[in-house]
Amino acid sequence: MIEAVAEEKLTFQENVHQIAGSLVQLVTSGGLTQDDPQIVAIKETLSKIAYFLKEEFHPYFANVFPALLTDTKQEIDIKLTSAEDN
Repeated sequence: MIEAVAEEKLTFQENVHQIAGSLVQLVTSGGLTQDDPQIVAIKETLSKIAYFLKEEFHPYFANVFPALLTDTKQEIDIKLTSAEDN
């Protein structure tokens, strides 16, 4: 949705700020755990919002950065299997 309105930044800028505020509140409220599937979608949306708002995303960044930093510390468990093994 945000990508669709990128050409009309001035028209939708306030709406995007409201969405960003709501999503940041969800991320920082502690109501969602890191393994909650919603958190991935929220972070992806926040990245698109950051691209849309550019410098204007700065007020939200301080609240989002700790969650992103936590993501970098997570262990990734990947198992490679052959298609023949299944």
